[in-house]
Amino acid sequence: MQEIMGETDGRVRYQRGYLLTARETVDYLNISLSTLNRMEKQGMLIPFRTPGGHRRYDKAMLDEYLETTRRGPGRRSNDGGVDSRKSSSA
Repeated sequence: MQEIMGETDGRVRYQRGYLLTARETVDYLNISLSTLNRMEKQGMLIPFRTPGGHRRYDKAMLDEYLETTRRGPGRRSNDGGVDSRKSSSA
């Protein structure tokens, strides 16, 4: 388990970043709680578990998920990667 650094605005700050509750996560991703549960079951998001069994989500993981879904399948970031879409040259 990562070392707790302190508390800020009700969110626990860990060494790597912020961990959000399930409610904060659904608000951040703009999805429903049932969608979050389905995403977990599909392995798209993997929460940390507190000793009491509560789920916490690393904000960096959520940002990575958002970036991946924004780009879509088969696309790469703008760092010189290749876009798999066909060129629309006539």
